[in-house]
Amino acid sequence: MTFLTNPHRFGAPPPPPDEFDSFYESKQALCVVQRTRMVEFFAGCALNAERWCVHNITGCGTGTMASAADEGFNLAADGTVGDCIMMDYNGLDHYCHDSSVWIAIVRTTSTASLLEVGFINNQDGPGGNTERSVMRSNRNGACLQTHTNDGAGATLLCTCVATSCNWNLIRDVLTACNNAFFIDGVSVACNTTRLPDQNIQPQLREFAILTATNAARIKYFEAYNV
Repeated sequence: MTFLTNPHRFGAPPPPPDEFDSFYESKQALCVVQRTRMVEFFAGCALNAERWCVHNITGCGTGTMASAADEGFNLAADGTVGDCIMMDYNGLDHYCHDSSVWIAIVRTTSTASLLEVGFINNQDGPGGNTERSVMRSNRNGACLQTHTNDGAGATLLCTCVATSCNWNLIRDVLTACNNAFFIDGVSVACNTTRLPDQNIQPQLREFAILTATNAARIKYFEAYNV
């Protein structure tokens, strides 16, 4: 007598994954050890205060969850040209300056403001000489710029991607030789000089350059050491 076995008797095997919990998992083998990896989706009624701290460099700006669909966290200057507000790890430099990656989805509500996102060693104003590896909008030109700083000076490169109020997916790969930047999956610049040489932390800042009404918005940030 022959018995036919139903392959679905105990449930069909799960299909291969077509979605990932982070950009890291979509680009790395799942057997790779993840070091100091952080993923933040900026969803809910309040910012994760155990991780992030909002600071006013100048002025009295505000940081709140945006009251709109799929708009993440809103970091706004207080209404005076020249004011600057930022959010970071409050001085906890968890990431290696020469072997780490940050990924962010950000936008600005005004092309007349300066949005800056990435890794930084300390808190300062937009003109400060603090070690960092960041992408910035509408600073000394109409295109998004990369900015690396070793504490003694800076290197800024134009990406030829126009500043806009659209969301951009930005990735920065930091090594001892260069910092490679990508926008929406496309390589746009590679800084090889004035690279940071101290450990760094995630940050987002908004600086009112030409107009007082503007804000930076972020709906995803990921960081890990390699």
